Amino acid sequence: MSNKSYAFRDSQKFNQYLIRNRTFDKCCGFIKELVKQSTSILDIGCWPGSVTVGFADANPSATVIGVDFNESQLEVARSYTQHPNRENLSFEQGSIHELPFEDNSFDLIFCQTVFVHISDHEKALSEIMRVLKPNGIFASREVMNSYIVMTPVSDILEKARRAIHIGVTVSGGAPDVGLFMGEKLHTAGFDHLNQSLFWERSPVGEESREHFINMCSALLYGELGKQSIKNGWITANEINELEKLCFKLPDIPYAMWGMPFVETIARKH
Repeated sequence: MSNKSYAFRDSQKFNQYLIRNRTFDKCCGFIKELVKQSTSILDIGCWPGSVTVGFADANPSATVIGVDFNESQLEVARSYTQHPNRENLSFEQGSIHELPFEDNSFDLIFCQTVFVHISDHEKALSEIMRVLKPNGIFASREVMNSYIVMTPVSDILEKARRAIHIGVTVSGGAPDVGLFMGEKLHTAGFDHLNQSLFWERSPVGEESREHFINMCSALLYGELGKQSIKNGWITANEINELEKLCFKLPDIPYAMWGMPFVETIARKH
């Protein structure tokens, strides 16, 4: 996958939303004890670093590295996570298909919503296996876009879901990869698999307005929106309707957006 084809790049509003809402506490509850037991941790696809800094704070004695292929994202991460007491935290540019680390380097490797955006899963898992220490843990958190629950039911929300699904696919991704992560890890040679399903739903109160608008921000403001209009997946008028609806949803008492995540833990034998 090349950066040129990546449909979700250049959505600054979405990045800002991630910094506040993609946190260690929200994303890593299923591996908190493993983090405490690790001395070397790698966060692949760290984006703005909001989860990576959580690893560093949760285990100050561990060496924590965040890696992302996008240098502009790393600049955001380095700026966001600057703190004099976080000497155990650093960021490096690199691809999941060619990790810039020696063999057997990490006790714990984590990634969230990375495999959904890449095509060569076999190569990625081979690299993860390579840089993990013997008995090291790989933990992933991947979505199943086809199973997102949205109420009230709306034609424009379904149109947006379809545009995002197509955008991920044509960019070389796999929109429902969470459904297949266990099988992929088993085939790659990992063992002691443990999978669970976690539903991340929209917040209530004042936070819900920002949530709804940012769930569609890549389509509304980013490269995906431009591609969607250009390729006829959605029209400019429909994107405007979507934006209006996102602002109205918090005023609807029963409005909800539920995103299913498959949380997987596997061990290198």
